[in-house]
Amino acid sequence: ARLGYDSAQNWKELLTRSAPEIAKAMDIPMNQFRWYAAFHDEGHHPHVHMVCYSADGKSGFLTKQGIAKIKSMLAKEIFQQDLIAVYQRQTQRRDDLTRDAGEVMRQLVSEMQTGTLETQRIGQLLSELAQRLQKCSGKKQYGYLPPAVKSLVDEVVNELENNHIVVDLSHASPELFYDVVSMARRPVAATHSNAKSVCKSARNLSDEQFNIIRSSGGLVGLNLYKGFLNDDPDKASLYDVLRHAEHFLSLGGEDILAVGADWDGSEKKDFVSSGLEGVPELYELFLRHNYPETLADKIFYKNAADFFKNEDLL
Repeated sequence: ARLGYDSAQNWKELLTRSAPEIAKAMDIPMNQFRWYAAFHDEGHHPHVHMVCYSADGKSGFLTKQGIAKIKSMLAKEIFQQDLIAVYQRQTQRRDDLTRDAGEVMRQLVSEMQTGTLETQRIGQLLSELAQRLQKCSGKKQYGYLPPAVKSLVDEVVNELENNHIVVDLSHASPELFYDVVSMARRPVAATHSNAKSVCKSARNLSDEQFNIIRSSGGLVGLNLYKGFLNDDPDKASLYDVLRHAEHFLSLGGEDILAVGADWDGSEKKDFVSSGLEGVPELYELFLRHNYPETLADKIFYKNAADFFKNEDLL
């Protein structure tokens, strides 16, 4: 009743204007689409029962994806006012985060311009490591390196952590991943990686890898690249993002899951959402699939913001 759907007339208007989309989702030509509905006024839970069919008795095919589209479309209409209020709160939170991040960036730029940014040692170590690796024969994996080079790698990782530079393992091979986490003392991140249990891409994380990052207090960002969302990239959609999120959440990822996107990694057409302008639609999708607003907030900004603050990056 709070949302205005406490009368048969309001439901009739909603379903009438939604009929073309429902017909499309059911693969029924609009000129063959027929429907009727019964309104139940239960006070605390007014609702309708709707029956849809094709006049020719031949058309129509309903899939799980079609059902999801119908639910999504109706929920967007019914909860429109609620979502407007959510977006207003989200806008304020994003503005606050943008302001805080801007202050940090201005400080970093100032330090770089004045030469007071204390990362010169990292550059020296990386240069030395590159020279050493050129002279190493065999595999360039940590376990196969000479002791002196291993020690230099350890020093690089330590220096990164001492300077609060987060080690990002999204591009790491499994061997490199385990090498780094074995020596890391601070939380590590995979800023744009999905679940290998959902999509078998070599770039995605195994459950064990995800649990290691979670145990470290790190961060994992959902990747929106089609090839990392679905084993058949041509079939990838926003709903695949939900599948990966739900898998990670089943592993206890509520406090470390974020959105990493990876938009700079390829052309726009290769992503299920091609830029910041698509984030509200993805956020809305989570809400329509019964994600509490508090959990959606954590995934879309709060977990990342908390991680940055805890690591003295904000």
